Amino acid sequence: MMRNLKGWAALALSAAMVVSMGACGTSDKTDSQASVDSNSSSTTGYDVSGVKKDEKIAKMLPSSVTKDGKLTVGMDTSYAPAEFLAAGGKTPVGFDVDIVKALAKTFGLEADPQTSNFDSIIPSIGSKYDIGVSSFTITPERMKAVDFVSMFKAGSTWVVKKGNPNKVDTSDLCGLKIAVQTGTTQEEEVNKGAEQCKADNKLDIQILSNKLQTDVTTNVVTGKADVF
Repeated sequence: MMRNLKGWAALALSAAMVVSMGACGTSDKTDSQASVDSNSSSTTGYDVSGVKKDEKIAKMLPSSVTKDGKLTVGMDTSYAPAEFLAAGGKTPVGFDVDIVKALAKTFGLEADPQTSNFDSIIPSIGSKYDIGVSSFTITPERMKAVDFVSMFKAGSTWVVKKGNPNKVDTSDLCGLKIAVQTGTTQEEEVNKGAEQCKADNKLDIQILSNKLQTDVTTNVVTGKADVF
């Protein structure tokens, strides 16, 4: 990643830019478990001290980004291991945060990752945030609003409570309670599924939409939802 950093960092100059980490990620831990895990060495992050300012790239940045000396980044910090909060619930950590810090050093700026609800990041690019870095799926609709730098593409996975006590069969989701994160492509897909169930005169899908992925996960762990 560090070898390729300068190449794609040069693309990260628009005030309306989002770094995409593929489809929306998931965490199978509750908030309390995440807090315990945040004490592990995995939250110390990648050492970016060796990343130096690239003057040529830094000069390409617009003054709207450089004027305060910070690279202000909108992130959904409920998405371990990409971006989440360390013990105390204030410090963003995760591999996306490491990338943000490396980018900022390349630009000669101070990294300023800020917690945001997932669905509000893109609308805030260019006003509240210089860029957004989160697990965005690149879609034609989103590309009308912002430019993307794609890091990798991942798929979506259905998640059930351990042992699948409700015998969820994802080939037929009608009649299930499905938890999703607000504003995600997964929410769009489940809404389409709900429409199809109605068209087929089958049981309705009950959709539980939450702002935070940790809440989505908790809904399944506690049995409020069958699957996310």
